[in-house]
Amino acid sequence: MAVGAAGNCKIKKMKLKLDKVNADVEFTATLTVNEEELKALDALVGYGGASFIKVFQEHLGKSYLNGSENTLLKIFEEWRQQIPRHLHKIKGMKKHIESYNNK
Repeated sequence: MAVGAAGNCKIKKMKLKLDKVNADVEFTATLTVNEEELKALDALVGYGGASFIKVFQEHLGKSYLNGSENTLLKIFEEWRQQIPRHLHKIKGMKKHIESYNNK
């Protein structure tokens, strides 16, 4: 049946079957820490992610990480690269401030 401008078309029954929805959600979180907290994180990640996970699981069990071990390893590796650079910058800024104050 062709429906024109004067035609009448009704939907009596409509079924929507949704089997699966895939979505990628991306966000950025900013973590603000002071120098002492940054040093503590440096000490934590300095042992390496694998060592941390091993001890964590031995003492607290495997279920707490809920399969997030690979993600945690990536975080540890990234922080092991980034944190020392930031601590180096802080040390440099402190030296500049100290030399300025000693003039």
